[in-house]
Amino acid sequence: MSADQAPDGRFAVELTRRGIEDVLHFTTSHGLLGILTLRELRARAHLASDDYLEHVYRPNAASRYEAPVYWRYVNMSVTDVNGRFFGISQRWHAREDGLFWAILHFDPAILAHPDVLFSPGNMGYQGMTPAAGFDGFTSLFAGRVPYGYGKTVTRPADRSVGLPTNPQAEVLYPDQVSTEFLTRVTVADDDFAASVEAIVGAIDHPEVDVVVDSDLFRR
Repeated sequence: MSADQAPDGRFAVELTRRGIEDVLHFTTSHGLLGILTLRELRARAHLASDDYLEHVYRPNAASRYEAPVYWRYVNMSVTDVNGRFFGISQRWHAREDGLFWAILHFDPAILAHPDVLFSPGNMGYQGMTPAAGFDGFTSLFAGRVPYGYGKTVTRPADRSVGLPTNPQAEVLYPDQVSTEFLTRVTVADDDFAASVEAIVGAIDHPEVDVVVDSDLFRR
C-alpha cells in the first residue's frame, strides 16, 4: 500500500466508538469450500473465470439488481447480515440436499482499505450510488437514509450505534477479500462446524475459528 493509500485513521476511532467488530458475508457450504480453497472471497464477476469455482459455486440469489458495474465488488454487511436477503437466500436453496449456510466474519479494518464503497441502502434500490472513504462509511449511520424505491427511513432512537440505519446497507469490497482477514466462521450446529473444520484440514487452509450460533440463522 502506497503512502497516498494509507488507511484513514478516523476509521479506527469510529470503529472503536461504535463497537464494530465484524464485517460479514453469508454463503452456502459450496461457496465456503471455494472461498477457503482459493483463500479469498471473490466478487461474482470474477467467479466464472475460475474452472474450480464453475463446479462448486452457488449464488445466494437468482438475480442481481444493482448495475453490472458493481458486480466486481463483494457485497458485505456491518455488524449483522442483511436479514431479509439472507432469509430469501435460505428459502431459495431450501431443497438442496447436503447444503448448509455459513456466516463469514472479517476484521473491520478492511473497511479502510482502498476503493471500498459504502451504500446506506440496498444496492438494488433505483438510483443508489455508493460512496468511498470515511464519509461514505459514516453515511451508513445517518439520521435518514434510502429505504426502498423513492422512500427513506429515519434512524430509530434505540438502534445500536454499531448497526447501520438501514438493515440492508452494504459494503462493497473491490474484486476479492483475502481470508487473511477472516476472523471466524459461524454455522448453525455442531455437525456443520465439524464439516467446516474438515474442509479447513483437507485443503490445508490456516486454522479458522468455527463458532456455533443457531440464532443467527433464524431469518
